[in-house]
Amino acid sequence: MGSNTLSSHQKTILLNESYHVLMEYCMNYRFSFCIGDLIETAEKTHSEIWNDRFGDKPIPG
Repeated sequence: MGSNTLSSHQKTILLNESYHVLMEYCMNYRFSFCIGDLIETAEKTHSEIWNDRFGDKPIPG
């Protein structure tokens, strides 16, 4: 087995780790369907929602 196999193996490990991080985030994300929360969220800009959740970290893209 050549170095490509090792590289593929390492990529698979990273992919699995990423999957677990994403799943943990999704399983612990809190959704609110209270009418007051929905109205408050609807009145906010995307930047305000981002800042509420992530602080001053830059928006990707």
